[in-house]
Amino acid sequence: MVAKKGAIQAHHFAHHSARDGSSCSSAGETALHKFAKKVLDQRLEIALPELYVSSDDDRELVVSAMTLGFDRATLELRSGPIVPDVVLELSDRRLLVEFKVTHSCE
Repeated sequence: MVAKKGAIQAHHFAHHSARDGSSCSSAGETALHKFAKKVLDQRLEIALPELYVSSDDDRELVVSAMTLGFDRATLELRSGPIVPDVVLELSDRRLLVEFKVTHSCE
């Protein structure tokens, strides 16, 4: 990483660039992102928090907190035009998972 101090942008760190202009090979995916995919692939379960829907004075529990287990996981499997980080499968059902570390995907 290289410290950047400029008059236009706030102080920050950037990936070091090679002389040809290319950045480090892991610039597109952080260590935390890779670790999350590895853990999900190995554990085959995901914990979901409670989900409430609120409107004015009304608040209703839509989903209770739970841990869901899966039969298998596949990393970076193309599904049409998208490539989710992990595809979890349970019987004939699939859950596409995308981890957000700092930037959302389109």
